[in-house]
Amino acid sequence: MCDQLPDVPRGAVGGPGPVLGSQCVDGVGNTLTRSASLSVEQGDDEIKAVERNIRAIEKLYSPEQEQLLAEMSPVRVNFKELWVLGPGHAVRWDVTHEALSYPIAVEEWTLTDGWDLIEVSIKVKTAQASTASAAFDEFLKGLHLKPQGGQETKTRIALEFFVKQLTV
Repeated sequence: MCDQLPDVPRGAVGGPGPVLGSQCVDGVGNTLTRSASLSVEQGDDEIKAVERNIRAIEKLYSPEQEQLLAEMSPVRVNFKELWVLGPGHAVRWDVTHEALSYPIAVEEWTLTDGWDLIEVSIKVKTAQASTASAAFDEFLKGLHLKPQGGQETKTRIALEFFVKQLTV
């Protein structure tokens, strides 16, 4: 659904073949932010090994992902200094509704302190962002939801919760 990023030769970041991703516009309230993804599939056993401190956390990231962060992030990420946060439970549904012409993503995150966070979003091509945002706001209002309510993202709330758990 989002704009496809151009193929990037892996030779530039560690190997042959294309690296594909997508770029979208994410919005919270009136703020629109360009986003992009560069995903690497991980086996469940690989993630569990990191949770159990059997595998180093930096092994979860590919050289391409490390280079992307090095080039795009204003903060240098030291992968050896990352911490495992959680656990948390997350479920995602992709749904459609006849009143909205864009696919809808619904995410529910349940935290151990009882917080139940639900985020409803759409992802569209950059050129559609303004029109889609207005249509999505009207759709939510039609469901008696406040599109501008709670300007915090579920990701920020969850990360702040997990960081507090580290200091307790």
